[in-house]
Amino acid sequence: MRFGKFDVRYLGTVLALAFILLIIMSVRLGQGTEWWAAWGQWVGGVGSIGAAAVAVWIAIEGWRKSDHELTRAREIEEQSLASKLGVWIGETFGPVQTININMGWVDQSGWYAVKVRNATDTPMYDIAVMVDFGYPDKLYHHRRPVLGPASTEDFELEHGAFQNYLDRVVAHIRETRKGEAHGEIANALADTNTKLDHLYVIERATVRVEFTDGNNTRWRRTTPGKLEKI
Repeated sequence: MRFGKFDVRYLGTVLALAFILLIIMSVRLGQGTEWWAAWGQWVGGVGSIGAAAVAVWIAIEGWRKSDHELTRAREIEEQSLASKLGVWIGETFGPVQTININMGWVDQSGWYAVKVRNATDTPMYDIAVMVDFGYPDKLYHHRRPVLGPASTEDFELEHGAFQNYLDRVVAHIRETRKGEAHGEIANALADTNTKLDHLYVIERATVRVEFTDGNNTRWRRTTPGKLEKI
């Protein structure tokens, strides 16, 4: 049996019609007080059943509302925790000198890196960062087992790794551009600002991070800010 607004109204309508019909029949048949007493007991019993049905419906609706509110509150709490992990491509301002195994000592001021920020007071686990530059075979990715609380880190195997990868993507674009109409002119214009092509690539890249929070829930987040469970 279903309990809802329609059911309760329907039951009330049936009882009201039955009561009116009872009055009409009693008047036409000329029934006495004993007949009325018997029917009164019957109507009282039906009314008790109706009252019980209404009480059950109210209880069920209350439980449903309570469960929905608890589920919603839990979802909001989970999203609030996960939303405090962010990812973006940022520039390192210096002067900063770091060691690079391929290039020796290099000045990394003005270099780009994928940055991940954990603003919670608990660690995040199994963090996987992926940057899709929109070109065939041009996908940067890096994975770490844990990111500590209240920390921001460059996600790369070594300092300058993302910048080196970005430089290769830019070189691919410039080489492809040579075969296009006015490609040499476009390259010459890009040479007037050494960061122009890099910014062009970064603005069109899709950055995604997947991670597991302290509640063992797996999440995915992209640069537009979309956050979803996976």
